[in-house]
Amino acid sequence: MKFERRFELNQHPGWASFYLNYRSIKTLIKSNTYRYGTSTDFEGIVDALGEETSKVEQFYNHRLTVIQQKETLLYEEYGLQGDDRDDAKYARGDPQELEHLKASFLQLAKDARELERFVQLNRDGVKRLHDKIRTSQNSKRSHSTQTIDVLPNPKFVNGLPYSQYLRKTRQRAERLSFFCAESKKSTSLHTSLWLESFCLQFYPSFDEVQSTYRAIVTNDESLLDQILVRASNSSTETAKLVLLLLAMLHCAILSGSSKLVKILLKKVQSLEPSALSESPFPRNLLRLTITLLLQSTTRGSEHQSPQEASPTKSSSHNNSYLDALKLFLVHAQDLAPISSFSILDAIICRDIENNTLLHLAVIAGSPLVTDLLLSYCATQAANADNSILSSSLQPVLNELLPIAIRSNRLKVFQLLLKHVANINYMERSGESFIYIASRFGREDMMRLLLTTASHSEINVDMAENVRGWTPLFIACVEGHISIVKLLIEAGADQHKVDCFGWTAKEHATFRGYLHLALLLCSSGVNDPLPPNTSPITVEQLPVLDLIATKDNDSSIERARSHILVTLGSPNTREEISGVDLIPHRPDDTGDTPLNHGYILDVRADGAEASNGRNSCIELPKLEDLIAQPWHFTTNDPDKCHLVFTIMGRKDDNGKQRTVGSGIAMLQSLKYGLASGREGLARYYTVPILGKDNLEYIGSVTFGLLVVTPPPPKRPIPQSAKQGFWNKGGATQVVGHRGSGANSTARTNLQLGENTIQSYKSAAELGATAVEFDVQLTKDLVPVIFHDFLVMEAGGDTPLYTLRLDQFLHLSKAQTPKGDLSGMAEKRYMERSKTPNESPSRPRSCSLSAYDDSPSVDLAERMKFTESAKEGAHKGNLRGETIHGIFPSFEDLFTKLPDSIAFNVEMKYPMLWEAEDRNMDRYAPEINTYVNLVLEVIYRLAGKRSITFSSFSPEVCILLSIKQQDYPVLFLSKGGAVPVGDVRCSGLQQSIRFAKRWNLAGLVILSHPLVMCPRLIGYTQSAGLKVCSYGPWNNDPEYAKIQAKAGLDVIIVDKVRLISETLAAAAGDSLS
Repeated sequence: MKFERRFELNQHPGWASFYLNYRSIKTLIKSNTYRYGTSTDFEGIVDALGEETSKVEQFYNHRLTVIQQKETLLYEEYGLQGDDRDDAKYARGDPQELEHLKASFLQLAKDARELERFVQLNRDGVKRLHDKIRTSQNSKRSHSTQTIDVLPNPKFVNGLPYSQYLRKTRQRAERLSFFCAESKKSTSLHTSLWLESFCLQFYPSFDEVQSTYRAIVTNDESLLDQILVRASNSSTETAKLVLLLLAMLHCAILSGSSKLVKILLKKVQSLEPSALSESPFPRNLLRLTITLLLQSTTRGSEHQSPQEASPTKSSSHNNSYLDALKLFLVHAQDLAPISSFSILDAIICRDIENNTLLHLAVIAGSPLVTDLLLSYCATQAANADNSILSSSLQPVLNELLPIAIRSNRLKVFQLLLKHVANINYMERSGESFIYIASRFGREDMMRLLLTTASHSEINVDMAENVRGWTPLFIACVEGHISIVKLLIEAGADQHKVDCFGWTAKEHATFRGYLHLALLLCSSGVNDPLPPNTSPITVEQLPVLDLIATKDNDSSIERARSHILVTLGSPNTREEISGVDLIPHRPDDTGDTPLNHGYILDVRADGAEASNGRNSCIELPKLEDLIAQPWHFTTNDPDKCHLVFTIMGRKDDNGKQRTVGSGIAMLQSLKYGLASGREGLARYYTVPILGKDNLEYIGSVTFGLLVVTPPPPKRPIPQSAKQGFWNKGGATQVVGHRGSGANSTARTNLQLGENTIQSYKSAAELGATAVEFDVQLTKDLVPVIFHDFLVMEAGGDTPLYTLRLDQFLHLSKAQTPKGDLSGMAEKRYMERSKTPNESPSRPRSCSLSAYDDSPSVDLAERMKFTESAKEGAHKGNLRGETIHGIFPSFEDLFTKLPDSIAFNVEMKYPMLWEAEDRNMDRYAPEINTYVNLVLEVIYRLAGKRSITFSSFSPEVCILLSIKQQDYPVLFLSKGGAVPVGDVRCSGLQQSIRFAKRWNLAGLVILSHPLVMCPRLIGYTQSAGLKVCSYGPWNNDPEYAKIQAKAGLDVIIVDKVRLISETLAAAAGDSLS
């Protein structure tokens, strides 16, 4: 979905209908993929893709022809040769003509760059769809004998034929910049290159070009009249005189002489009707005036340096062109009765690019020109047959409103909206105005669409024709909360389903937008399921090669280290580009991305590439490369260094030229921290130095994860590898931190969380397994503790800064003086062991002995910690719970029976967690941490069933590579709270991450699963186990909702209550 979003956001607003319909083909593949047991129509998919690529190629060829025609016309109009011979003409050219000529060449270069972007975007889309077809095809081979090995390979995938043309066009614009500056400094009289060329082609006998030019630039009406009289006397051909008069008008418009424009327009009106009937000049002059006005409004900011731009001159020319346009509209209206010229026809007439004058104004984002043209059309409508005008103008407006929405031109949008007749108009793709505004999150435009009085009949539930998505669906998919609110207020149907059976709420929940899901369906989280059984299953996701092909028993592979390199950063709180290049020279083509057209090559010297992935990628890359690392193996990571090489376009000999490179030494990236520690920010930025001058030309930001060899392992029984969810088939209950996390909301006396007593109690109360948190002390001993910061130490102290003896002392220090070690605790434990008798709460007087205990001092010490100030509750605290000694990881194996399965949560901080908790941005070295935990397990686990889980994606990756004996689950908050890592941002990303790294399943905060229980089955269809945790799991009704939907494991605090609830519900279903 991220690729699809980027694919659509990067499209040229005016070309949207000519791009590859990626969404349609992807939906077709997805639909066919799920027809298990039947023959899949791969041939139909490939044919549809072939039609789309043919459409793209036709548009490309057309646009390439347009660029070539525009360039040829420019050469002809100014009498240019296209080589160094033109410099002599530039040296004597009129400054305004040179500015216009420069802007025209820059526009050609920009058109070429836009076309190249168009090709690359579609090429990436085709490649992506090819991969999806092949993946789908491979997953269906056991179900279908039909295979398609020949896929469309359109010509444009091999690059553009005009890369040299782009370079030469920009060089010509740079030459014109030089001559423009020189021309403005010169005091000598210049000449009109355009008028010279015009007369040579159409009026070779006219010998007063220089006098005509002088009259125009000096606003000399008398001299102009004399020239016209002499021309009239010397020639009896009326057509030539008409052409000369219109040519003078052309030059007057170009020079910004509004006075002469007015005079010449009056002279045109005095001509015989037949003289203008066949001339295209009036229409061309109107287009020239608008083009000059649009060019002049952007010239200072887009195509000139601050020193070169002159605000006074720019403003002066703007006013002149604006006056000329107004005069033209006024006088051209008077031409209609005497000629076939129609100003309305001129406004809506299409050029070789299929654009009208309104298109030019809207694409340029000019409210001024748009308003002038629309106002004229409105005036014409008042004076003529409105139906005829409407039939001509409305199709144009229907094209322009989506362009204004996509390019975010609010003022232009407002002007267009006043004149649109059908607010429910839909494009060929079935997208309405309101749908497009919803997709791009245009809140102001949505308000205008929904509140305009004349549009009271707007249909907010119109669905596009590919997936059946309404505006509410796309707003939920894109996460636009303001749009969702507006649509709900407008009465959007929240219970509609798309062609795959999904609701808008499920889409929002799936993508991690729980705040949107809570807005939907006023009846709350317990909405009845839609009539369809379940959403369609997930698409096939390939497992990374290093996981799928890795031989875990290979001594060579286990003895080597893995280096995983990704482009960019997973950090969602900071915009970090994977590759950021500055221009080698001024980029005069405006807003084209500077990274475009380059190739990045990545290699690791001192290591071997192991997964066969191409080391080169084209830039920019639409795909999310965080989940697609370059994989290298080595015996010694400290001796390796990464080399990033930027390559540009091929030179004239067809060779790829190197632009620059940068190097990162792996060992140096960890400098500055104590031995055995590493920073939590695992992405780094290296400068790229230019090949020719070693100057800074940009940077590459990459993620790095080094996986060292695991500890030696012992034989592990097969029964210990299967996971605790295989016990009995029904939803398994797991005790959270033992018999439950400690909370002030609990009404019963609580055993201290993460203690031996709590784990034993959980097993007795019906838990299949117990969940606990493993961290590392300063002296590298794995211990059981939940919080990153140890408040008991009297400050915000990270656990990894305490030795084991210091850590255990904090627990022992809570023991009262004089042997008061828990009369209430002993009584509670004794009653817990009594058969068929529930433990009862000790009398209040039993706790009075603790009034003078160290717990009072401990509470005082913790008062000023950051966690205490934020209201965090402290578990396993004497005086509030039945305190138990802090156990080490090894204690759990020696003090708990093998029948109690372990859910080992690997508690390792992520960067965004450290930021939120104001912690240090470093932690124990991650390989050391994982290896020490594995060493204890290999040594002591025996037959015990063990499952790993972690919120840290890096820990999950390490566990997946270092061992495949025990299942690994990825913990995720499912979008319920803001996170700083894209891999943790929602259920969709969690599924992708788990599949990519061959994890066994997910542990999701229960909110999204209770709100949308069908997502449980959807996730399981990807081959993943689904577990849930969180306070909602302590509600019996919410537990039953998830269990009914097929939840594999539920982690709870109220073990007995939920165990009995689910057992009773299972019994009722059987009866």
